[in-house]
Amino acid sequence: MKVNFSQKLANLDGSTSDEAPTLGDVSVKALVENLRGDEVASGEDKFKRAVLAQKILPGGEIELPVEELATVKDRIGKACHPVVVLAAWNLLENTGSLGA
Repeated sequence: MKVNFSQKLANLDGSTSDEAPTLGDVSVKALVENLRGDEVASGEDKFKRAVLAQKILPGGEIELPVEELATVKDRIGKACHPVVVLAAWNLLENTGSLGA
């Protein structure tokens, strides 16, 4: 599935600004942050997340397999505020809601 990681995330009311983070910003941060439970993650899992973050980092439209898309959604869900989760997941699912 192609996802544009350069899209800006919007607030709950749909507004956005130049300072708003992009989908790529929050995705990369969620993938590389150490979250609760990560202390038992295997080196292979951590490596895969880092490689995925490297893939997303440049932004723009990136083709992701379903498994990688699921990983990004899971990590954003665990790492981010509910409004960010709403905006990011909508963009990841190509609904276009809460993104500019």
